[in-house]
Amino acid sequence: METKVSKLLTWGAKRIIRKHQPKVVAVTGSIGKTSTKDAIALVFGSDLPSRKSPESYNNELGVPLTILGQQAPGRNPTRWLRTLRSIFGTRGRQYPQVLVLEMAADHPGDIGKLVQIAPPTVGVLTGITPVHTEFFGTLDAVAEEKGSLIASLPEQGIAVLNRDDALVWEQRQRTRATVLSYGFHGDADIGVAQTELCGTFEGKTEEDRIGMHAKIKIQGNEFPLTIPRLLGQHQLYPVLAAIGVGSALGIEATTILDRVKAYRVPLGRLRLISGIKYTWIIDDTYNSSPAAAVAALEVLAKLPGGKKFAVLGDMEELGNLTEESHRAVGAKAAETADILIAVGEKSRATADEAKKRGMDDDRVFTFSDRARAGRFAQERIRKGDLVLVKGSQASRMEHVVKELMAEPLQAQKLLIRQSATWRRK
Repeated sequence: METKVSKLLTWGAKRIIRKHQPKVVAVTGSIGKTSTKDAIALVFGSDLPSRKSPESYNNELGVPLTILGQQAPGRNPTRWLRTLRSIFGTRGRQYPQVLVLEMAADHPGDIGKLVQIAPPTVGVLTGITPVHTEFFGTLDAVAEEKGSLIASLPEQGIAVLNRDDALVWEQRQRTRATVLSYGFHGDADIGVAQTELCGTFEGKTEEDRIGMHAKIKIQGNEFPLTIPRLLGQHQLYPVLAAIGVGSALGIEATTILDRVKAYRVPLGRLRLISGIKYTWIIDDTYNSSPAAAVAALEVLAKLPGGKKFAVLGDMEELGNLTEESHRAVGAKAAETADILIAVGEKSRATADEAKKRGMDDDRVFTFSDRARAGRFAQERIRKGDLVLVKGSQASRMEHVVKELMAEPLQAQKLLIRQSATWRRK
């Protein structure tokens, strides 16, 4: 039944694309897809009707549902019937001129299926890191799969590539499309001349709160940009990609920059939350990869505050890179954190490596379950401390954040995975 429904949704989505011929901006990569998709959607404003993928609508079901403008009906047959009827129900309604679609690849061939459903005019490749290597075997295989989106672009298309990622930059050789680069590299078309943290943790307005100020280079010209609540340089990548897409599609630079000021990081992605005992939590619990964990630890080190706690859960789907990756994170934790709390069996390697790199035994702690880890952190933190909480989705580290946040009744609003189904896991 599921296969038949999937095929029918795919057929319907292709039909809608052929009928309305929207410009498709497709985003893929190992990290930052959702953040990048959200930032890109901002640049179109109200003058160019657009639609973006809802959270996690990035596979063979999610992409067609986005194209159809429908929510996932779950297991309700009546709602599925209503969804299928929508294939024929767009008459009389204005269809978006632009679709911003997130495209994920957990297994070889996934991207190929998605670009057949919605052939992109613009392709964005955010980064290639050891994520889902359990199913691909090697990082080169991941690059081959992610890069197939860029290879699918037509000659009149545009490839927007992260110049700082060598594996991403190699993908330019696979496309006939115009290539536009972004990043901190000196040769990037959309780059950064300078960055600095600004504001305070307790600012009364958005403008007063801690955030990132940068000088953005857009093909040779510099523009100032300040975005509240951004905590680290790497959080500028989605904004830079969005500027690249907007520039490629002919939107004025000043208009793009004015619109991306409204960018806010999604839930669970380096979000700052008030903690108990007048502490601050850096909630990065949406997911984790080795590169993302290292970047989060660098943010922890640079922010002002008291003691720096790193509460790190297991990273999943790394295959034969599992131990090596956890040890790399442990090495970075030894450089950046005062206290390391490792949660899960795989993270024992993180703790072990941190000790090898010089962290004393009384600064490194391991727990098999997140509940005990959360209670332990609660006992140890003091006023002014910063607590980074991170782990793969399967680690469910948002439970630790809820244990430590000052207003747990706000969890539904501030934390990821707070539906009744997820809370039971």
